[in-house]
Amino acid sequence: MQFTPDENGCCHSIVDHWQPIIERNLKGLKKRFSGISIKFIKNSSLIKHRFCRKILLETIKNPQDQLSIFREYSNKKILDSPLQYAGAVCYKCQRTHGKTVVVGKNTVRWECQECGAIKEGDVSKFDYWWHHKPMFLARLEIFKIDIALSGGDHFSEGDFDIRRVLIKKYSPKTKEPKMLFTPTVIALDGQKMSKSKNILLLLILEILLRHQTIANKKNFI
Repeated sequence: MQFTPDENGCCHSIVDHWQPIIERNLKGLKKRFSGISIKFIKNSSLIKHRFCRKILLETIKNPQDQLSIFREYSNKKILDSPLQYAGAVCYKCQRTHGKTVVVGKNTVRWECQECGAIKEGDVSKFDYWWHHKPMFLARLEIFKIDIALSGGDHFSEGDFDIRRVLIKKYSPKTKEPKMLFTPTVIALDGQKMSKSKNILLLLILEILLRHQTIANKKNFI
């Protein structure tokens, strides 16, 4: 998402546009709950961790292994082709349409099908896109997560069982977290709320907290 242009045109990317807005709104939450701390960590920074590089290389090299797990524990339709759950982002045109191949212990080769760029080098020298399921395992091990909060769509995709199987297969010493899944929210037009489809409604945090207080007084959750 760091290469997705800001649709408002005021920032380089949507990440640069939305992160300051989210940070400003979270200040109200910290005032109400003084014991919490909030830290923003971009997925692109995970590559500096050795465990992340290990799982990323495995994802690129053997996607069939993960496909088998996804098929067994998800009731969603899963495509046979293209069979790819991670890949490099082109260093020239920032596109992902290309071929990423593991050619050495920590070395990958990138061939861009958009601009024709070719590069071979250490895995840590590239930017990547990465499917959220195996990437969750990397984040889980790196940050020692106790409780994971995810949307209800992840639960419907079988992520509860898939995460447990991925831990067992790739990192059995990793602590399995408690997993909380939020309910799916339906928009006024009947569609499922989705930030990726731009079906969203912006709410001010203070208003949400005020409604929560009212609901608690009425013993309504």
